[in-house]
Formats: sequence, structure tokens, C-alpha cells
Amino acid sequence: MSAASFQERQDEELQALESIFGQDIIDLRKKAAWNIFQPLELKLTLKPQQSVGGEEGNVHVQLDMVVKCSPRYPDVVPEISLVNPKGLSNQLVAELKAALEKEAKEVVGEVMIYQLAGIAQVFLHKHNKPPTQSFYEQMISNMKQQEERTKELERQKEEQKRQQIEQDLLKQQEALRNEKRRRNEDLKTVESSTPAGTSAKIVQPHPPLSPINPQRGARSVSACDSGSARSHTTV
Repeated sequence: MSAASFQERQDEELQALESIFGQDIIDLRKKAAWNIFQPLELKLTLKPQQSVGGEEGNVHVQLDMVVKCSPRYPDVVPEISLVNPKGLSNQLVAELKAALEKEAKEVVGEVMIYQLAGIAQVFLHKHNKPPTQSFYEQMISNMKQQEERTKELERQKEEQKRQQIEQDLLKQQEALRNEKRRRNEDLKTVESSTPAGTSAKIVQPHPPLSPINPQRGARSVSACDSGSARSHTTV
């Protein structure tokens, strides 16, 4: 098939999809300055099959299917991505993606985007269930979970603080025990160096001599002088 034929088939498929999905389809290709062929790349917003053209209030799930084609599509399987899911778990999204990729490989060679979109809509219809909680209930639940996480963090901090205090107390007690042990060892050393039958005494220094009384000294000198005088007279 020629390049022109690939372009024609892709352009025709896009026109058909736009007529079916209307505003729910977006052409993702950038407009080129020249009339250069760009492979088809689009995004489809898909909802449950029963709600197409129906009331939006019954829609509890939806997603966007992005299809990126190669220049040789449909002879080459396109790249399929599922984005912006609502009301679907990651597991369900992965399950749908695997089903679409399997279908694309089986019908390669034929235009397939509408067929893939139909499979996705049936899947969404199957899982179109209202949430177990209202938005308000979900918000309250999230707030409670946040409060529980905050309390848990505070509890962990208090526990770490308590453990640190216990460690500090243990270190202080160990230091006191070591100090007591050291004093006991010093006392044993002193006792072992003291001769038997004696006790170790601490020698106190002698108190300083009191200064000489000037008056008493003067009297002593006078008495000496008087004695000397009497001795000379007797001679």
C-alpha cells in the first residue's frame, strides 16, 4: 500500500470518528507549516456504553484513550494509552489496556479505533458502579487518615525522645558506677600500702608560730640589763 493510501485511510477514519464522538474526540497532531502527512494521533473521552447520549448523572467511571498511529497504520498496531481514569482502580485500567492491545494485534490491517473504543465502552459499562462513599464521606475519611498519620508521627517523635532520655540516664548511671569503682580501688590501694598494726593517718601541718609579744620582749631585755648592772656593782 502506498503512503497516499495510508494517509487517505487515516483521514477517512478520523472524519468518521469525529461524526460519532463529536466534542469527545481531540486531534493531538500539531499543524504543520506545509501540507505534510502526519500520522493520526487522537484522544477519545470514553464513558460507559449506556450513558452515551444519556444522562451524565449515571456516569460513575470514564477515561481518555490516546491512540498514536504510525505512518503505516493500519498495517501496524497503534500505540494505545489510557489516561485520566475516574472511578477505576489501577488494576482495572491495566486490565482494559491489555484487552485493547490484544484486540489491536488480532485486527491489524484494518482500521480499528472505533472498534477499540467500543470495547472500552463495554468495559466501562460493566464497571459503572457508584463509589462506596460520597465525596463528603471520602473527604472526612481522608482527613481522619491524615490525622492518624500526624498522631503516629508525633508518637514516634515522643518515643525517640523517651529513648534518648533513657540512654542519657544509663550513661550517667554507668559513669557513677565507674567513679565509685575507681574510689574503691584507690581506697584498697591505700590500705594495702599501710603496714600491719597501723592505720593511715593524715599528717596535718604545724600551725604557724605566734609572733613575739613586743612588750614581753622589752621586759625581758630590761631584766637582763638590770641583772648585768647588779653583777658589775657586786664586783
